[in-house]
Amino acid sequence: EMRRLVVASKQYWDVAKNPDARFQPPAKRAFHRDRNAAIIFGLVDTAARIGEMLSLKVDDYRAKSLF
Repeated sequence: EMRRLVVASKQYWDVAKNPDARFQPPAKRAFHRDRNAAIIFGLVDTAARIGEMLSLKVDDYRAKSLF
């Protein structure tokens, strides 16, 4: 099911699979495709709720310390 969700989210912005996507510029399609994939992977990896994932800010990220 998760694989189908990831594939479907990428195909949504593919002009060959969704002709209506052609009305958006290529850069915008690529941004939304990658953003949606990151949200889905983040939800799966962290088991966060959708509201928690969507409210994240860049400042919330702290890289793991190597030491």
